[in-house]
Amino acid sequence: MIPVEIGEPSPWSALFELTENEDELRANLDLLQEVKEIAHIREYTAKIRVARRYDQKVISRSFKNRDLVLRKITQNVGANKLTPMWERPFRITKEFGWGAYQLEHLDGRRIQHTWNAASLRMIYGDFREEGLIVIYKT
Repeated sequence: MIPVEIGEPSPWSALFELTENEDELRANLDLLQEVKEIAHIREYTAKIRVARRYDQKVISRSFKNRDLVLRKITQNVGANKLTPMWERPFRITKEFGWGAYQLEHLDGRRIQHTWNAASLRMIYGDFREEGLIVIYKT
């Protein structure tokens, strides 16, 4: 079977002109910057939409000095579903900004590292120490 283009020229090849093709390629090259700018604007608006949606779901946590908080247990080696997720009460001693806090034990011993607000939970309600037993409500 012989292709039609061999016997009869196709409209694409019959209407093709080299000079017009070069002009159109140059025009497309000139318009390429516009296409890039439009794509950049679309990308920027999509990022803004994603950031707004994320910011709506974020729960901001801020603490003041002397607030009592629970600290999330991060290294649970032998953990199961009944092990507690939060560790004893701590007192906030200093805020470093951007959600970083310095903690201390209730007896005044400082904790070496800073903790992010996402790993802390405020203690609400009554709190008192009775001997070695600590009673708190969350």
